Amino acid sequence: KPLAFEPTASAVHPDDGRLWLAVDEQVFVIDAAMLPPTIDILPSPVGGIIDMAVDMTHRELVVLGDDGLAVIDFDDGNIRAYDQQATPSGLRGVATNATGGVHAVAADCLYTRLAGDAAAWTKLAGCNANTFPITATAEVLTMEIIGQYVYVSMAEEGVIRYDTASSTSSVWSSANVLHSDQVTAIVEMGSQILFGSEDAGVARYNPSLNLWQATWSSANWLTDDEINGLEVIGSDLWVLAGASIQR
Repeated sequence: KPLAFEPTASAVHPDDGRLWLAVDEQVFVIDAAMLPPTIDILPSPVGGIIDMAVDMTHRELVVLGDDGLAVIDFDDGNIRAYDQQATPSGLRGVATNATGGVHAVAADCLYTRLAGDAAAWTKLAGCNANTFPITATAEVLTMEIIGQYVYVSMAEEGVIRYDTASSTSSVWSSANVLHSDQVTAIVEMGSQILFGSEDAGVARYNPSLNLWQATWSSANWLTDDEINGLEVIGSDLWVLAGASIQR
């Protein structure tokens, strides 16, 4: 019997391609390689799931919920909550950096837990309403950590680029350098950072040159301007443009 649901977040197992889908207070684990394909359901120990992020350093899937942080082990598939602590209000998104540190967007700023067993969330040093200008009602569409920068995409508002080294930020939108205010995917490919949007294709930024390059869209090689996914595998970029997969 078909299932109808709307996931709040998704991620892919880096080893075997299992798909994790966050649905309310559960994580669906879809394994299409099994015969027959299977769906396991893991109950969330941290309430309603807000976002998820892959942590390659610790081989875990980080699950951000209303009540704190949980992880799913890559190898045994079990989910467990960290010891619960005072959770910042208004949590909206989570990402991990190259060393496995966890950053989350809250109502007032960026918070971090540098290790899974850290005692509490800590607001990033220097982060305040001036250095991280997120509005109270902003919906986080996606966030990524690339080098020292945290990129946070907000619905209808563009992207905040926060520099963790200098505690400064830039807001990119269609009013200045960005091709769309609805960025739903951010990935790094070689020397470029790619921004996939709901309505205007893929913008390309070269941070080393501080240069925006020509946007990929239906005006050149993409079949659709609605970008539903970007994934870098090896040296290849896979783009889900509309209902078509392009490489």
